[in-house]
Formats: sequence, C-alpha cells, structure tokens
Amino acid sequence: MALQIGILSKGKGALLALKWLFTCVCSTMVSHLGNVSKGFEALLALKWLFTCVRSIMAFQIVISSKGFGALLALIWLFTSVCSIMICQTRISSKGLGALLALKWLFTSVCSIMIYQMGFLRKGLGALLTFKWLCTSMQTIMPL
Repeated sequence: MALQIGILSKGKGALLALKWLFTCVCSTMVSHLGNVSKGFEALLALKWLFTCVRSIMAFQIVISSKGFGALLALIWLFTSVCSIMICQTRISSKGLGALLALKWLFTSVCSIMIYQMGFLRKGLGALLTFKWLCTSMQTIMPL
C-alpha cells in the first residue's frame, strides 16, 4: 500500500487496491458458497469490504482533485458486486441475506457519494458515478 500511495493522484493506485481487495473478498465468498448461513456471511463480507473501500476512497478524495480515478474504481467495484449479488439472489434460500447486503451497500454508497460531491472540485465524476450506480441498482433491486 505504501507504493500505491505514491500513484494515487493518477487514480490507478486506488483501482489496483480495489481490485486486489475485491479479489480477496471474492475468494472468501466463494469458499462460503456451500454454507447454509451464507446470507448472513455475505452481509458481513460486504460490510467488511465496503468499510475497507470507504477508507481507501476517503483517502483518495483528499489527495486527488479529479474524480476520474474514483469513477473508474467505483464502476469496477460495483460491476463486480452486482454480478455476485445477481448470482446470490438466484439461490432462493439465501435471497434475503443477499437483499439485505445489497440494501446496506447501496445506503453506504449513497452517503459516500453525497460526501464526495462536496469535496471534489469537479463534481462531474462523482455525479456520473452516482447516476451509474442508481441505474445499476434499479436493474437488480426491485423498488
């Protein structure tokens, strides 16, 4: 992480860190596929993941004056999360846990994006990310 702090201003460091973090979480979640109580574990895994992502993104917002790196990182993150959550909702016994995890994730992202819009000099990246996120979530989660 110390090496990546040096390149955070270009946004690629945050993207690499998120890919590494999400790869670790994916391997943990795949190992839990056989467990009966996976819905609760998925919620805990997503809370842990998003707590880590929140700290990375908060640090990047302070360093970066352009939201493009954050935009790329968030698009990659939520594309991955959406694909996993779609797979989980197909498992009927685990649908409630997946729905709770997705609602918690969406609530957390909304609060972070509102916070980010206030701090970026150019809020266009944050606004585009927020619109993309809302559109993606509407296709997954019934209102």
